[in-house]
Amino acid sequence: MIDPKTTIYSKLKEIATAHPEVKVFQEDGKAKMDLPCITFRIENDIPVHALDKDELSQNTDVAIDLWGQNSKETSTLLTWVVEKMLEINYICTFSTDLTDPSGISHKPTIFTY
Repeated sequence: MIDPKTTIYSKLKEIATAHPEVKVFQEDGKAKMDLPCITFRIENDIPVHALDKDELSQNTDVAIDLWGQNSKETSTLLTWVVEKMLEINYICTFSTDLTDPSGISHKPTIFTY
């Protein structure tokens, strides 16, 4: 079974390299203090096996949360994240806008492989 965390983290870090103001974290309580930022976690990671028990594929869902000062900032983050995740064959299957109780913009998303 492949651990997708390293690949996803490396791909999201490319955004931070191109845009140094953006921080990338694995799911972490500190993240929202440093905006704009991207947090992620693996939500679902299921191997698909053949009858002979060989792994045929892996179905993975990744929750990627985008945090910013306003919705324009999180929408820009979404554009960059979709572009990078498509490069590693993850498709955005869910995205919504939320306002965090503290007033910051929060855009939770799900990407599926």
